[in-house]
Amino acid sequence: MRGLAFGLSTPHGRMLDTVLAGTAEFGSELIPSACAPPCRAEILALVAQGRSYRLVGRELGLSKNTVAGIVRRKRAASAGV
Repeated sequence: MRGLAFGLSTPHGRMLDTVLAGTAEFGSELIPSACAPPCRAEILALVAQGRSYRLVGRELGLSKNTVAGIVRRKRAASAGV
């Protein structure tokens, strides 16, 4: 089986959905505090120089996925999405 499957028709499923949504929101709230706008500008500048997300993350003490998310959000904002 791939992924996590549960039904929202049961109290247990609704509770699990609430816990997972709360955890995801908590995690997304931590990223902006861990990487302030000057850090974002530095990330975007390093990526623009052609450095990989993994290398940028290592240099700044962030995960590759955090770097990729910042770049993705910047590109979406630039595209007007």
